[in-house]
Amino acid sequence: MNAKINSEKQKKLEKSKKLYTDPKDPQKRTKGPQTVENLLEEIRRLENQLEKANQKLNGTVAYNEKLREKINQLRKEKNNIDKIYEDLYKEVEGKKREI
Repeated sequence: MNAKINSEKQKKLEKSKKLYTDPKDPQKRTKGPQTVENLLEEIRRLENQLEKANQKLNGTVAYNEKLREKINQLRKEKNNIDKIYEDLYKEVEGKKREI
């Protein structure tokens, strides 16, 4: 899938180079204030920034999953403790009645 995305990006970059490069005048490589090289560098920088943001997001999602597992484990333990407490309470009430 990444190869397909990269090939599509490469095609778009080649197309943009053709738009910005005038074959008749090699000095005329700009459309507006930016050159093709500047645009390509900005694209690389933004892609890198996006990759870092995705890594941070994935790390946060993984940490969230661990916390959810811990919360569920603590809920189960609480339910077990509540059940034990209820059973002990009933046993104590039964002993009181016997006495």
